[in-house]
Amino acid sequence: MSAAEKPQHDSPLSISRAWIIIFSTSALAGLLAFLWGITGPAALRAWQAYLINFVYWTGLSCGAVLFVAVLNMTNAVWGRPLKRLAEALGTFLPASFILFWGLYFGKEEIFPWIKDPGPEKQSWLNPGFLFARDGVGLFLLTAFSLTLIYYSVKGDKQAVRLSNEAPADVSTQEAQEGSCWRAQRALSPVIGILYAFVLSLLAFDLIMSLDPHWYSTLFGAYYFMGSFYLALAAL
Repeated sequence: MSAAEKPQHDSPLSISRAWIIIFSTSALAGLLAFLWGITGPAALRAWQAYLINFVYWTGLSCGAVLFVAVLNMTNAVWGRPLKRLAEALGTFLPASFILFWGLYFGKEEIFPWIKDPGPEKQSWLNPGFLFARDGVGLFLLTAFSLTLIYYSVKGDKQAVRLSNEAPADVSTQEAQEGSCWRAQRALSPVIGILYAFVLSLLAFDLIMSLDPHWYSTLFGAYYFMGSFYLALAAL
């Protein structure tokens, strides 16, 4: 790995116990409020809020991982201070994958095509097929994204060890660090392709299908590009 390609490194920071308690309490309060909403007379509003938050935060998290992939593919070093923030946003994807399946329990409230799918879209707007294809796509994107983050953090750990190792061990550590960087370079274009495909699929199935009689072939691109811009704005 040449000096131009070799990434710079920063040390990871830990989250204080106080912040963990605050975030956990907020999440619990949100869960209780949601459960209260779906069991009351305003169940539709509660499920609509659930869907809106899902597509918003999932898009933000995926867009942040794409930003990391773009930095890797272009050998950019200017974004190092932002890369760690983007990777932190990307760690929401496992939670997003779990929350996705919650939509299945509210499908009758959320999607109007459940009761009247229409003959021309009945094969595509099928609940089982929809959740299967979206679930597989989201799982693949999550798995590749977490693998990318893993190798990025592992490479930084190798760099930290270099300063503490004996001279005889430096070459071995550099080789391991280089392998982490090559793994990131290999994963990044795959994530770019998955990002466009999976987010387009989510846009068509979860958003555009809310009006089953309207369609746009550009709606998927609108969502995945908007999610990327959303991540840039968040960073």
